[in-house]
Amino acid sequence: MTLIMLVFIVGLAATAFVLNALNTHTVKIERDKKTAAALAEAKAALIGWAATQTTLAKLGQLPCPEDTALIGLPTEGTAKTSCTLPAIGRLPWRSLGLGDLSDGNGDKLWYVVSPGFRSNTINSDTPAQLTVDGVAGRAVAIVFSPGPMLAGQARPTPTIANPPDVAQYLDLSNNDGDNTFVTVGAVTSFNDRLLTISHDELFSVVEKRVATEVLNCMDAYAAMPVAVPLPLPPVGAYPWPAKLDATLPPTYIGTVNNFFGRVPDNPMGGGLVRRMLNSNWRDGLVAKLERDGVLCTSGWI
Repeated sequence: MTLIMLVFIVGLAATAFVLNALNTHTVKIERDKKTAAALAEAKAALIGWAATQTTLAKLGQLPCPEDTALIGLPTEGTAKTSCTLPAIGRLPWRSLGLGDLSDGNGDKLWYVVSPGFRSNTINSDTPAQLTVDGVAGRAVAIVFSPGPMLAGQARPTPTIANPPDVAQYLDLSNNDGDNTFVTVGAVTSFNDRLLTISHDELFSVVEKRVATEVLNCMDAYAAMPVAVPLPLPPVGAYPWPAKLDATLPPTYIGTVNNFFGRVPDNPMGGGLVRRMLNSNWRDGLVAKLERDGVLCTSGWI
């Protein structure tokens, strides 16, 4: 009987141990799933923010991190209006139109934006300048889940007077303020989770917005009556393309390059404004169309 009872007790203990391990594992999986979902939501919101600015001059820009001077106020979560790049801080969830986003551990997300992505001269040639795991130019921005506190870290409730310290949340080279970041490290000194936004991921969306603006303005151009003599295109036509080669005729009439070229930048010349297209965009896209004044404007070059 004693032996049977001993076996029974050992069995109960083993069962409890297995169940506790399974429960711990399940909790970790659920936390990891919430963290992954929060990072993905933040990434999508940042790309969407860059591509849906109502001020066309800001297309392609990314927001600054959270303004810590607003912590505890109804406007907490709003991005700073200006920042020195690379800028790192908590994710500006309110400016992105998100809820008060947190990871699976209940911590707010952090965020860094690359140099070059707060200017009015952004286009597809603007390089990503964040290095990740030794790969230069890997990201235009990174979103972080800080993970639970490690030994030596302390995270008092942030206030305006005592804003969150990046060194208490992010680990290793992720908290030193430069443009170099890592995704791995020793378990005892690193538990950050990162989600990068690459150059292609950002511009594959932003360029669609620019192309839509181009098409809308080109259609408006074609619909406007002509009030000056030829060689301007007839009503209903788009403007002549910009020359790819300075030796080509101004209007491409009678050449093998007819109707081929970049979106034009002041194709008619001579100071004409009516039915004239001005572009500050490169790579065949348009930023500013001008006819009888400004129809569409953008800071893209």
